[in-house]
Amino acid sequence: MIKIENKLLDKFKISDIYKDNYIKSYPIYNDKFKYFRDIVFYLSNRLKNYFENDINLKKFLGFYHRFIKISNSLPLTISDCAFLTVTNSDVKLTKIIKIIKTAYPDYEQEFDFVINEFEEFKANKTNLFLDNNLNLFYDNENLILYESRYEPNYKINYVKSKNYFLDPDFKKTQSITLLNPTLDLLKEIAYLDICTNLNILNFSWVIRDYSNLSLFISNSEVETKKLKINYIEVPKPKTNTLNEFKGEIFDEDIEFSSDLDEIYKQLEAKNIEDSKIEDKDQKNENDLEKIKATLFQLSNGKIALLRNDQNDKSQDVIEQTPLGRILIKSKKVDLIQPGEFVLFQGERAKANMLEKETSKDIDNAFELYADRKDWKYRFKQEINRLGLEKVINKLKEYGGRKTIKVNNIKYWLNPKSLRTDDPETFFSIMKLCGLFNKSEEIWLNMEKLEKAHLKAGKEIRKKIEDEVTRDTNLLFEKGFQEYFLDEKGSGSIEVYKVIEKGKSIKVKFSITDKPILPGDL
Repeated sequence: MIKIENKLLDKFKISDIYKDNYIKSYPIYNDKFKYFRDIVFYLSNRLKNYFENDINLKKFLGFYHRFIKISNSLPLTISDCAFLTVTNSDVKLTKIIKIIKTAYPDYEQEFDFVINEFEEFKANKTNLFLDNNLNLFYDNENLILYESRYEPNYKINYVKSKNYFLDPDFKKTQSITLLNPTLDLLKEIAYLDICTNLNILNFSWVIRDYSNLSLFISNSEVETKKLKINYIEVPKPKTNTLNEFKGEIFDEDIEFSSDLDEIYKQLEAKNIEDSKIEDKDQKNENDLEKIKATLFQLSNGKIALLRNDQNDKSQDVIEQTPLGRILIKSKKVDLIQPGEFVLFQGERAKANMLEKETSKDIDNAFELYADRKDWKYRFKQEINRLGLEKVINKLKEYGGRKTIKVNNIKYWLNPKSLRTDDPETFFSIMKLCGLFNKSEEIWLNMEKLEKAHLKAGKEIRKKIEDEVTRDTNLLFEKGFQEYFLDEKGSGSIEVYKVIEKGKSIKVKFSITDKPILPGDL
C-alpha cells in the first residue's frame, strides 16, 4: 500500500472520477504466452507437495514464475522480460534440469516444453501490453505506471514506477495506464484524481476483481460510491494453439490459491479448542451449529466448504454436453473432482427465488412460509431453554421415534428442511413447541410446500441452464462467472471451477456452501 501524505491530497481536486469514461479496461490476448503460463502452473500444482524437500524443483519452477511476474507487470518485449529474469536470478538451470528430469520422469515432456518455450521467448520481440495499444500514448501527457520490484533494462519516457505521482513536481496528466493492477493500486490512483482518464491493460488470463471499486476518502464534498469501469471489447485473435499434453491444465494463478492443508489445520485447531468446553449444554449447542463439509479450492482465489453430512451431501454442478448444452446436476460432494464447475446461490437469493416461483402455484404460500418460520423458531427456542439432551428425551416421550439423534435435530433446523420423515416425530415437535392443536394442519402445509418446491426447483434450474448456456465465455476462460436471473439481482448465481479437493471436517453451518476468501474463516 502506498503511503499518501495529507499535503499531497490537498494538491488535487476530485472532479471527474465519476464520469462514465474515466476508467477503461482493455483485455489482452496471447495464446502462446498463456499456454506457457498454464503449463508452468500445472507443474506447480501437481508437484507442490515436493517443494519443501526438493530445493532444485522449487528453484526451477520459481525461475519461470519470476519470468511470468515480470511479464505481468512491465511493458517490455517478451525477450526483455526474459533477459531481466536471467539477470535477476542466480539459478543454474543447466545443472538443475537433468536432476529434476530424473526425479520426475512422468513430467519430462512438460519440463522440455517450458525450457524450449523460454528459449524461444528470449528472441521474441512481442510487447504483450503495447503492441496493440500504442494509441493510448500519443504524447507526453500519457503515462504508464508499473507495479514491480524489477526495473526495466532501458528507459522509456512515458513509463514510470507506480510511485512517480508522489514526486513534488508531478502535475495532473491526461491519462495514466496501469498494467494488471491490484485493487489497492487502482483505488489509490483513482482516489487522487491525478489524470483525466485512467486505463487498465489486463491480461485475459489474470483474474482481477474490480467490482468493489468505491471511493473512500476524507473529503466532505464527495460522496462514497462505486466507480464505473467500462470494459472495452477487443476481438479475440483466432489462433491454432494446440494442447500438447493429455489431462487437465489448470488456469489458476498460484498467487490466488490457498494451502488447503494449512486451512484444514486451522479448522481442526478450532474444533480441538471447542472440544475442551466443559459445559455440556454449551458443548452440545456448539456441536449443533456444526456440519461435516469437504474443503475445496476454487478459481478466483476463493475456497468453499461443501456440506457433506448424511442429511445434506450433494451440490449442484454444471456440465456441458458435446453439443454445448448446459445441464445442472445434483452431484454427491464425494464425487466432485478438480476441473468441474460448481454452482452457488446465496441462501437468501435461493429462498427468494424459490418463494417467488412457489407463489405462482400456491395462493397462500406466504402463510405456509410463516408456519415454517414459526415452528422452527419455537423449536430453536426450546433447544436454547432446555438443552439438546432434554429436548431429545422430550421428543421421545411425546411419541417421536426412539432413534432421534443430534444429526436429526441439525437437519430439522436446516432452512431447506420442511418437516420430519414421519408424522409422529413431527407431532412431538409441535407438542414441544406449543403447536400441538395445529400439528396436522402444519404437517399438511409443509407437505404442500414440498410438492411446490419440487416443481419450482425444476423451473429455476431451467432458467439457470438457459442463462448459463447463453454466455459461457468468462466461465470457461477464467473459471468464474456471475449470472443474474432477474432485473433486481435477487436471483444472482455464481459458478466457480474446482481447482483442488481437500479433506472433510466439521465446521459452522454459516460458512458452508458458499465461496469465501480464506481470510474470512
